[in-house]
Parts: sequence; structure tokens; C-alpha cells
Amino acid sequence: MKNATAFKGQKALAMAIVAMFAICAFAVCIPSDSDAGVYGGVSDNTGDKINQVYAVNMAIGQKFTYDNIKTNLDSADGTVEITGAPAGTGNTATATPTFTDGSNSGKKFEITFSTTGAYVYTITAKWTHNTDKNLTQTATQKFVFDVVEKIELPTDVTGYGIKGEAQKAIEISYGGPSNVNITIGTYAGTGDEKLTDGSELFTAAITDGKLVITPKDDVKNNVATYGFKVPLKNPDNPDTASVNVKYQVFDTVVITAPAADYTYEGDKNAPTEIKFSTNWDEDTEVQSISYELTASKDANALKDVIKIADANSTVATVEGVSDAGIETIVKGDATKAVYTVTLKATGTIAGSDVQKPEPKTSTASTTLTVYKALAFATAPTVNSVSTNVLTSAGTGISLSSYIVGAYKVVYDWGDGTQTSSMDNGSRTETTYSAYHSYAKAGNYTITIYATNDQGTTTAQVFHSAEGVEIPETPATPENPEQPAESEEKSFFDEHGFQFLVFAILAILCAVAFFYFGIQSPYVIIVMIVFAALAVLCFVYNDIGGLIDAVKDKL
Repeated sequence: MKNATAFKGQKALAMAIVAMFAICAFAVCIPSDSDAGVYGGVSDNTGDKINQVYAVNMAIGQKFTYDNIKTNLDSADGTVEITGAPAGTGNTATATPTFTDGSNSGKKFEITFSTTGAYVYTITAKWTHNTDKNLTQTATQKFVFDVVEKIELPTDVTGYGIKGEAQKAIEISYGGPSNVNITIGTYAGTGDEKLTDGSELFTAAITDGKLVITPKDDVKNNVATYGFKVPLKNPDNPDTASVNVKYQVFDTVVITAPAADYTYEGDKNAPTEIKFSTNWDEDTEVQSISYELTASKDANALKDVIKIADANSTVATVEGVSDAGIETIVKGDATKAVYTVTLKATGTIAGSDVQKPEPKTSTASTTLTVYKALAFATAPTVNSVSTNVLTSAGTGISLSSYIVGAYKVVYDWGDGTQTSSMDNGSRTETTYSAYHSYAKAGNYTITIYATNDQGTTTAQVFHSAEGVEIPETPATPENPEQPAESEEKSFFDEHGFQFLVFAILAILCAVAFFYFGIQSPYVIIVMIVFAALAVLCFVYNDIGGLIDAVKDKL
């Protein structure tokens, strides 16, 4: 009985020793890196020594591998059976342990997740004594997986900017947790690339589901291609990713305008083109440029001499200057006409999927001054005088004339009335029109007076007005004004040459009578007649006017 009791005590002691070994030796072999990717770190055991609990942080797509699962009793008078099963639903590639052979060694448990969430898996080790099959014991390891988004970034991105302009941030689509550690390091590029270190000139942050890389203000100051690397690391597990960034700053759009040019009407050496240039003349896959070429002229120009065949170009042509006559380009009393040519250039960066700068526009202008051909100043010219009788009775007349170089134009209608068409103190070149209606029938001499600082030019038109009908003013001609009598009319225009003839004859009779002593009464009579005719011609202009006056009285 004593021996039996001792045997039972020894058996209990042996079982306690075996259990202690099992508690101390069933350790989790935390996996190392594998070809499938980095897996999450494993926390310390939060259970007891037999039923262990481990928390594992992982990211989607990573593989957790538990290689060569062992216990302290793998070769201790018994067999160890390793089993595994999920304690709840999960998303696994391999949910239960797999074994490389049928022995007690080489047992493996591995798992990969494709969605986020919390997953629990338990591995159970059961030891059974070789002789006493009722002598068994178990130990467990529970793995609680916290699966988060994997950090996903493109390998390389490129951003662009224009010197002197506000630089736009690069926005990269980002998949992964927001609580990542972000740093910026150096990136020298590949091959023969020569990149300027940009690690100190940019900042990076996760904003609204994007990795936003922002250039600092100093980036806009230089034309350069910067390079840097942006690594991201999950602080809760070994998940990392990085993106190589290149940022190219182009020169701003600069237009070189030709110097202002000068020429004159008929200049055989007049310029034939006006050509601009820009520092973006060549289009590339990244940068392109478009143009808007325009031309204008001032109020002294009679015609356009700047021709633009293609507005989306940098070249305008000059036409019609070398063969121009005097006052065919520069009008009136002006000495020159000024033409302005303006080029607007818009530079565009094609950009990329992650960033596109705003187009940059620049404008420059130049001028071409055309002077009037040199010539001595002359009195005005009156050309192409035409008349039009406006009524069947012939009392109304419309008159037009093309006059060059006049300051003042006056129409004397021959009936004591005048019309001033223009009096502005500067030379003009245009067609003047005037209308007049005669109150009485008769033959009239219409005189056109064109005046400038070199003198007055006259032209005459003869008109026979019949009847006494006064027609209504037609719609086309302008109603003339009735200015004061022209100051330019001469004494003989006013009183006629017949007055002078009769006055001289009267004087000769007086000389014959008083000086030469021809004391005949006939001489006195003739002198009185000539003197009377001189007075009448002075008043009525000529004999014809005198006869018309007598008829009117009768």
C-alpha cells in the first residue's frame, strides 16, 4: 500500500514536471522576412504560459509565416499533434497549419489577408504519452490579427513649374493608413540624369486621401530639375513604401520684340517684315507655346500697311510702303502715321496626372512709324468737280468736288450767297458736297475757293437756272449753312473789271478837257456817261448785272 502510494506520488510528480516543461518550451517562433512581403510585428504574450495570446499588426497583401512550429516535448516519450482552426470568420490564403512532411518537425502556419479587419486564429498542441494514452496535455497559441490598408504609392512621379510663378503642389493618389511617418530624402535620378537636390525645398503630408507634396517658395527662383525621395512608414507594422519625385522648373515665357522702326512714303529701303522671338520657340512633349499677333494704326493712317497672314505666328509683313506716293499713307496735315504690332504668347506645360501648372502669358509690342514723303507745301488742289440739277425747272443744284490740302472750302453761288463746307485749320483730303437753290432764273457763275497757308485755289462752274420754282431740299445733300461773305474774295471779284474800264475812260476825258484844253461840250458829255457807267458797274458788277436789274425794275 505504501509502495502504491509512493508510485502515485512519483507519477504525479512526473506529470507536473512534464507540464512545466510544456509550459516553458511551447514557444511561438515569430516569423522572419519572406519573399511574399513584410508582415506585421508581434506583440508580447498577453495570456498565460500555456494559453498564449499575441497581437499581430499587418497590412493587406502581406504574408504572416510561422515556420517550424515546435514544443519542448516533441521527443519526450510521446507524440505532439499540432492543429489550427480559425476562431471566427476570416480572409485567408492558408487558414490551417500545413506540414512539410509527416514527422513532428517542419510544421508551418502561414496566412495572407486581402481585406481589412480583425481576425483570430488559434494553434493547439496536444501531447499524448506513448504508453499511457490517457496521459495528455494541451497548450494553445492565439493570434489576433489587426489588418489595415497597405501603403500604396507609384514608384515615380514628376511635377512642373514656371520660374517666377506660384508653384502648384503635386497630389498623388494614396492608399493606406493616414497615421504614417513621412520623411523626405535625396534622389539622384537614373542614368545620366543630373538632378538638383530638392530634399530641403519640399514638404509632404497626407491630405484628403492624397499624398500632397508642396514646393516651398524658393523653388520658383531658379530654372532647375529637382530630385528627392518621399518614404512612408506605418508606425504600427513594418509596412513601408516610397516614391521618387522629379520637379522641373521651366523658364518663364520671354518675348523679344524688335526695336521700333521708321520709314517714309515711297522709301525703297522700307522694312518688309516685323519679327518677334521667344525663348519657347520649340514645342516639346512637355511644353508648348501659342501666339496671338495683332496690328493697329493711329488716326493719321490712311490704310493698313501691316499684314498678318497667320495670327498664330511671330511674323507680320509690311506692304505698300516702298511704292507709296505722297499722302497715300499719311493723311491730311499730319506728318506721320504710327502702326503698332503686338504679340501675345501663352506658354503651356502639359503636366502630368498628379500636377499641371497654369499657363503663362506674356505680351510685347513694337511700332513702325511712317512719315509723309518730303515735299514743298502747295496751295490746295480742286479736282473732279461735278454738278447735278435737282429740279426740272433747273433752280436747284448739287455740286461735289474732290479737294486736297485745304484748310477752308467756300462755295460762292454767284447770287450773293456763299456756303462754307469746312473751316478747321488743318489740311484735309476728301470729297466735298454742297447744295443751293436759286430764287431767280438766270445764268450764274459758281466759284469754289479752297484755301490753306500757301494760298487760295479757285474753280468755276457755270449754271443756268430757269424759272422761279424753289424745290424742296433733297435728302442726300447736306443743308448748307450761310456763312458771312468770304474774306478771301478780291476787289475785282466783288465789282468786276468793267468798272475799271469805264472809270479810266472817264478820267481820260477829264484830262483831255482840263489838261489838254479840248474845251468841247461833247467831251464833258462823254466823261459824264463813262463816269455813270463806272458807278453802275461798281454796284451791279458788270453790264449784264445792270441789264438784269433794269429788267427787274420793269
